[in-house]
Amino acid sequence: MSEKQYDIIVIGAGNGGLAAAVTAADAGKSVLIIDKNLVPGGCATSFRRGRFEFEPSLHEFAAVGTEDNPGGCLSWFKKLGIDINWVIPKDAYRAITLGGDDIYDVTMPVGVEDFTDALEKECPGSRKSMEKLWKINKNIRAAGKYFDTGKQNPLKVVLLYRDFMRASAHSIKEVLDDIEMPRKAQSIVCSYWPYLGNSVDKMDCMLYMCMFDSYINVFPAIPKYRSHELSCAMEKAILDRGGEIWYNTEVTSIIYEEGHVVGVRVGDREIRSKHVICNAFPENAYSKLLPAEAVPERAWKLVNARKPGVKFVTVYLGLNKPAEVIGFKDYTIVINESSDPMKQAEYLDDITKAPLFINCMNCAIPDASPEGTSMLYITTILNQDTETGMTEENYKEWKSDVADMLIKRCESVLHVDIKNNIEEIEICTPATFARYMGTPNGTPYGYELKVWDSPTVRSTSIKDEKFIPGLTFVGAHQEIGDGYSSTYTQGRNAAIRVLKELRK
Repeated sequence: MSEKQYDIIVIGAGNGGLAAAVTAADAGKSVLIIDKNLVPGGCATSFRRGRFEFEPSLHEFAAVGTEDNPGGCLSWFKKLGIDINWVIPKDAYRAITLGGDDIYDVTMPVGVEDFTDALEKECPGSRKSMEKLWKINKNIRAAGKYFDTGKQNPLKVVLLYRDFMRASAHSIKEVLDDIEMPRKAQSIVCSYWPYLGNSVDKMDCMLYMCMFDSYINVFPAIPKYRSHELSCAMEKAILDRGGEIWYNTEVTSIIYEEGHVVGVRVGDREIRSKHVICNAFPENAYSKLLPAEAVPERAWKLVNARKPGVKFVTVYLGLNKPAEVIGFKDYTIVINESSDPMKQAEYLDDITKAPLFINCMNCAIPDASPEGTSMLYITTILNQDTETGMTEENYKEWKSDVADMLIKRCESVLHVDIKNNIEEIEICTPATFARYMGTPNGTPYGYELKVWDSPTVRSTSIKDEKFIPGLTFVGAHQEIGDGYSSTYTQGRNAAIRVLKELRK
């Protein structure tokens, strides 16, 4: 059964798929998104338990900024006419360490000068090295703007963007050691490393500083009505531009004819297109959607060389008292058993000691939950190969025990009473993420980002990874890695590349 032909079909309405679709639709192309879920956004959504509406994944949206100093994402939203109710937290994060040489409990503000002043106050003698790091970051940003022009003169890059080249070739640990940043200051500056899912000795400095800059210098923000507000706004922008979205519909295969992808099948329905953009993991598409002859050996070699990123356990809590009554005043709290980032990474193998990220939504958005209540999210991050003891037989008991353990860790460190104030609780494990998102081992993070496989390396080789004509991938598994702003950027960039192909 043959149907209407589209310029572009997008498989999956996650962040990357939505961004690709709105970019293509804005360029006047006929676009169809097909998603197996009932609502847009993938993990950028919300869910209700009792009288609480929880945010599944977004802590803060990086690269938003302010009206006076808009970041790249805010500028792009405005260009598309997308208006979001943004809330900017008053601080970046509160970092707490429980062991190691430098035990601390410090709250770090947003803003370059304020952050640098706070770091110097906590770690006297760190100002000079922090200023060096901001200088390196300035050169990285300048290089990024140069690359955005589409020009990549190697000689110019080497001569004008030397710090970018150095940062791309060395880990964040190597760079911080080289600029002689004190160990305690390094620990505080590296508090965000779990967001990227790799240790400071394996993650290239350029990647970390881009993220660090988007949080501290450009300012992060939170959609007042959760990330579902973002997804619905993107959906409207696509529909307003003539795009179509089919929900509750699953693509059963990708049509491959004469060496080229030419559409998709939904059951016995055949929908043709000039190009397909896929928001699913490459190995899922290769093994489940495409015929074996369509996937070259080098495509399999690449996905097998990469390791899925870290996995999570998140406990969502609806509490029957206000945040301030329970004792929460910080939106983001990072708890580590050691002040040594290298030791912190080792604890990813131990669920009882792994890093904790705690977000109290009401500390950023006071009316995020009904009056007299508050919402708390506790997340721990684990290596993919960490043995957690979870089995099919003990799953319910296991996740209940883990949630109890995480709550007790928070209560012990923060001296608050969480357990006796719980009204609603939901526990998400790697199995939950795998079931909902269809990702390998339940990782939301795509593939591990390492120095050998950094965004710089991936971006420069992205044309060589175009293995199947007519098929392009988007999502957290692509060149920049995970993150809301990253996946939006990757979706937009992928659509731009596809539009160039279609013009040819």
